[in-house]
Amino acid sequence: MFDEMAITFTLDYDTQRDLIDRLQNLGEQGRTSKFAKSVLVFMARGLVRKWKMSFAYSTSNKPVGDILAKLVPRCVTAIQRIGIHVGAVIGDQSTPNRKAARLLGTVRVNLTSM
Repeated sequence: MFDEMAITFTLDYDTQRDLIDRLQNLGEQGRTSKFAKSVLVFMARGLVRKWKMSFAYSTSNKPVGDILAKLVPRCVTAIQRIGIHVGAVIGDQSTPNRKAARLLGTVRVNLTSM
């Protein structure tokens, strides 16, 4: 599952990693000097056994629909590489998530209307 959250403007210096947090960080696409306005969090959870684990995050300063469409497949591939079977990818119906779903060509099922 994944979700986006708005974050407030602050800069934090991480002395152990010698870098400034809260700047845009798009994973493989790299860090920029732009201030991040949102964070994307990716989490896996069990369907049969009760467990959950955050495994990735990214920060962005721009609308995240396009970014999600690139990061979701990478996250699915990464989690499958460690032996976890992915049964579904879940996100809420926020505008960026709907855009990412359109770009990925995913199927949407509205369970509330069933």
